[in-house]
Amino acid sequence: MATKVDIWMPLSIGDYLADTSHLSTLEHGAYLLMLMHYWRKGPLPNDSVKLANICKMSPDAWSMVQAVLMEFLSIGEDGLLHQTRADRERAKWMEKKDSAQEKAKKAAKARWDNAPSNAPSIPQAMLDSCPSSLPLPIEEQKQIPSPKPRKRVSEGRKKKELVARPTKTDFDKERHRQFKTAIFSYWRSKNQIDCPWGQPEGRQLEIWLRANPAILVDEFTAILRNRFKSEVNHSERPSKWIRNVTDYATGPLDRFGKPIHVANGKPPEPLPKSDYELAREQAMRERAGLRHAD
Repeated sequence: MATKVDIWMPLSIGDYLADTSHLSTLEHGAYLLMLMHYWRKGPLPNDSVKLANICKMSPDAWSMVQAVLMEFLSIGEDGLLHQTRADRERAKWMEKKDSAQEKAKKAAKARWDNAPSNAPSIPQAMLDSCPSSLPLPIEEQKQIPSPKPRKRVSEGRKKKELVARPTKTDFDKERHRQFKTAIFSYWRSKNQIDCPWGQPEGRQLEIWLRANPAILVDEFTAILRNRFKSEVNHSERPSKWIRNVTDYATGPLDRFGKPIHVANGKPPEPLPKSDYELAREQAMRERAGLRHAD
């Protein structure tokens, strides 16, 4: 048989378990090894030593499972051990294999029969395709057009072409990173442990960013400030509340989802500024100092 028979074999799990439910783990392993050998080589030898080798067992261990496993086999006219289902499956596979080979032969014959009669032989075709090392006659050299001069490209244009332009994907990744940093800053202001961030959080943030493309990171930070002042479980995983974070866009909410008003004339505790905000303010102060110096 072809080498592909070593790669796979058909195994109906339902039928197999229905017929072998009484086998032990050791007997299952031995029987499966027998079936694999059967699929590759054909009917099994009616020899205890050879069967023990096929099952990777010692003669003593084989003698303990032999009586049970031989119930699945029968001695054929050729003196070998046969398994009815295995014979049937191998016959199907051989029929398909022979049919495929016959189709391939017919297709190859049709290609050769339909080829033009004036087609060059293989040696002649190789000679025609190989360029000659001899110089061409002067008449033929005159007929060959001279190559067109290449246009010079300025150094500035070369540098422009080498600079990679940011793509939409790069922009989305950077926006995702900035909003994720804002969430981490909010989390640290309320919890002593690191923010739990996995695939669910990243997916929920990506969905929210696509649904709200116009919201800037500063506006998102303001929304988180309102959630910071709200009566919510601040230790809840971000994947649970990112989708509804815009509920806090108008202000903090109580545990019933209603707006919270300032109590006793004192505003709620402010949310510490994120690293992004601090860096942004520092950059603005440095720019203002440079303008002042000018």
